[in-house]
Amino acid sequence: MKAGMLHIDDVVIEQNNTIKTVVSFTKYIRFLQERIASEKGIKGTLYRFILRRFERHPELMQEEIDLSVLSQYSTLLELIQDTVSPLVKDDNKSLFGLSVPIAPQLFYCSDALYNIAFDEDCHFKQSIDRISHEARAARRVEYIYRFILERLYNYQMATENEMLYSMCDKDSGLMRYFKLDLDTQFVDVQCDTALPEIDFELFTNYSDNGYNLSLLQEIIPLSMFSLSGFSIVHITDVTASHAVELLRNSLLSVAHISHEEHVRTVSLTIKTLLQNNAVETGILPLLKVNDNFVLDSKRNNTSLLVKTVTPCRAVESSYSMLLKKYVDHPKPLLVPSINTEALARYPFLQPLKDAGYNSYLIIPIHYNDILVGLLELATEQKRFLHDRLLPRLENVIPLIAQILKHRIDEFNYGIENIIKEKFTSLQPAVEWRFNEVAWEYMVRSEQGQVKKDIANIFFKDVYPLYGAVDIRNSSVERNLSLQQDLFTHFSILAETLQQLRKLVPLALIDEMLYKCNKWKNRISDYLTTDEEIRLTSFFDNEVKPFLEYFKANYASAEPVINAYDEAINPATGKAFTQRRKLEDAIQLINVTVSDYLEKQKDTLQQAYPNYFEKFRTDGIEYDIYIGQSISPGKQFDQLYLHNLRLWQITSMAEIARLSHQLLPRMEKQLFTTQLILAHTTPIDISFRNDERRFDVEGAYNIRYEVVKKRIDKVHIKKTGERLTQPGTIALVYYNNNDTTEYIKYIQYLQEQNILDKTIEYHDLEDLQGVSGLKAIRVTVLLD
Repeated sequence: MKAGMLHIDDVVIEQNNTIKTVVSFTKYIRFLQERIASEKGIKGTLYRFILRRFERHPELMQEEIDLSVLSQYSTLLELIQDTVSPLVKDDNKSLFGLSVPIAPQLFYCSDALYNIAFDEDCHFKQSIDRISHEARAARRVEYIYRFILERLYNYQMATENEMLYSMCDKDSGLMRYFKLDLDTQFVDVQCDTALPEIDFELFTNYSDNGYNLSLLQEIIPLSMFSLSGFSIVHITDVTASHAVELLRNSLLSVAHISHEEHVRTVSLTIKTLLQNNAVETGILPLLKVNDNFVLDSKRNNTSLLVKTVTPCRAVESSYSMLLKKYVDHPKPLLVPSINTEALARYPFLQPLKDAGYNSYLIIPIHYNDILVGLLELATEQKRFLHDRLLPRLENVIPLIAQILKHRIDEFNYGIENIIKEKFTSLQPAVEWRFNEVAWEYMVRSEQGQVKKDIANIFFKDVYPLYGAVDIRNSSVERNLSLQQDLFTHFSILAETLQQLRKLVPLALIDEMLYKCNKWKNRISDYLTTDEEIRLTSFFDNEVKPFLEYFKANYASAEPVINAYDEAINPATGKAFTQRRKLEDAIQLINVTVSDYLEKQKDTLQQAYPNYFEKFRTDGIEYDIYIGQSISPGKQFDQLYLHNLRLWQITSMAEIARLSHQLLPRMEKQLFTTQLILAHTTPIDISFRNDERRFDVEGAYNIRYEVVKKRIDKVHIKKTGERLTQPGTIALVYYNNNDTTEYIKYIQYLQEQNILDKTIEYHDLEDLQGVSGLKAIRVTVLLD
C-alpha cells in the first residue's frame, strides 16, 4: 500500500472556479457508528475495531486534516479499503485509492494501482484524452457541479462525465485503457451562503452536455461552496472493450477508409486484446467470380499467407489449397509451432516459416452464416498462439465480418460497374429514360396492370455521328499468317515423323508423311473454309492419336513427340508465331484507340450529354447520338453538334498519328484507316432489347444504317482503288451540303499543320441498294 500525495492530473482550476476542499474522516466515522448500531455480527466487530483505531488518533477525528501527515497512517487507511471493497477481491490486483474530495490527488492507493499507473515522480503516466489543459479543467468543473446539483438541489444531470486514461505497458509496448470512477459517498458539500434558487429551464438543453455551464457559474459560482471528506477511487481495466470500440468507430467510415487502414486498425485492436506487440494480423476477403474464388492484388494483399507466397510465385496454388481446406468445412486452424511435422501436414505454411513466423492461426469469419473471409494471426514466438486466445477475440469477430463483407460488396460492385460501362448500352446520358420506364413498370406491377412487354425506349430527332478505325488488310494479313504458320507446322511434323521412322521402323509412318506433304502442297494456295475445317480434323483426329500411340508405347519416342507438342503450343510454340505477332499488333492498336476514345468520351460528356457507343470489329467503330431528347433537362444548341463534328476530324487525325507511332512496337506492322460518315439530318433511334443496343427507327432512317454498314470497303468509282487508305481520313457524304461544315474544320486543321493542304474529292462506286455517294479524303501529317 502506498500513502502520500499522488497526482492523477496536474490540472489547476482557474481562480474564479475554485472551491474550498478539505480532507476529513468525520462522515466516514459517522458511517462506522451507524453500522455498529445496526450490525450485530462479525461486521459489527470489524467496524468497532476500526472506530477504536481512529479514536486512538484524535488528529484524524478533526473536521480538517493535514494532508502531509496522512502518510503515517497507511495501516489505518488500509482498513478503510477493507470496509468499502468486496472482501473477496484480490488486494494484489485491486486498483483502489483514496483522494481529496473530487480532486485528482490521491493520498492513498493500492500497490497494484501504484505499480501500473504512476511513475517515479508519483504522477499518472499518460492520459488518453490528449485534450488541452483548459478542457481538462472544464471537465473537472462540470463534475463538481454535477455533484452539487445532485446533493443540494436533488437534480440529476442527463449526461455522465466518464474519466478515461491510458498507459503504455512497459512489457508489451502497447496501450492499456482504464476507466476512473469516483465514489463520493463520504464527501459532504456545504453552501457558505444562503442557497440560491435555480430555474433549471434557464440553463438546461443549451448544449451537448445538457446545460449551460457559463450561466450556471454566474448563478452559483463554486466559490460559494466547500467540500469535505474523501473520495474513493476505483480504476477498472477497460482495455478490451475500448479497443473493440475504437474498431467499431472506424466502421462508421468504412467507405472512406482503405482496406489496408482497416487491417492496421484490426491489427492494433488484436495486439491490444492479446497484449502482445509481436502478433501480426492478416485479413483475407473471399472474392468470387462466377462462384470461383479469385485473387485480387488490391484486396487480398492484406493476407499474411498471400504476401509471403507472392515472392515464391506460389500464390495461386497455395491460395487454392487454403480455400479447399476451409470452404467446405471451415473451422479454426491452429499451428502452435511451424516445425517439420507441421510443414509435412500443411506444406503451404513453408513461405510463412521462411518469412520468420513460427506460430500461425486461421479463424474463418462468417457474416449472416456465410463465409466471407479468414482472419490470420502469426508471430515469431513459438507456441504463443493457442485456442485459449479465441474467447478474447469474440467481440471483435463480428466487426471484422462487417469489414470483409464491405470489401466483397465493393469488389462485386466494381465488377458490375465495369460490365455496365464496358459491355452494355446503358450509359448515364440515357439512363434517366430507363429509370422512368422501370419506375412506370414497377407501378403497374404493384397495381396489377403489368403488360406483356415493358415500354419501348426511343429518342426522336437526334443527330448521328459515325466513325470507324479499321486495320488495313486485316483479313489478308490473317490468312497470310495462318499460311506461314501452317508451313512451319507441317515442316515440324515432317521432321518429327522422320525422327520416329529412325526409332521405330513402321510403314505407317511413311503413310503419315505422305499425307503431311500432300497437305503442305495444298496450303500453298488460299484455303477455303471447308479446307480449314478438314485440316483441323486431320490434326486432331489423325495426327494427335497417331503420335500419342508412339509416346505411350515407345519410351525413346517420348522426347521427340514432346518437342513437337511444345512447337504447336498456341501460346509459345513456333507453329503459331506469325498468328501471335498479328494478334499482338491488332490488340496493341485496338487497346490504344479504345483507350483514347474512352478518355475523349468523358470529355465530350462535359459539354453536352450524348450517347457514345464504341464496339470492336477488326478495328474500332463508334456511334454518337446527340439531341434535345437525349437530355431534356439541358437546352440543346447546334453549337454542341458543331463541336462534335470538329472533334470527329481532330480525333481521327490524332488516332492516325497514334497508330503510326505504334509501328516500332509491332513485330508484324499494321496500318489503320480512318472513316467518317457525314449525316446532317436528325433521325430517330430506339433501344432493341434483343441486341441490348440502340438502332435506327423507321424506314427512312434505315438508309443511314445501310450506308454505314457498306462503306468500309467501298472503292472510288472507275478506279478500283479503296477509298480508305493508311494515313488518311475519308469522309463519306450524300450531297455537297453535308460537307460545308466539315470542310471548314479540315481547313482549320490544315492551318494547324495537322492535315496536308490537299483535299481529294471522289465519286464512289454504287453499293447494293445505295448509289450516288461521294467522299472527301485528306492526308494526315504523321510526323
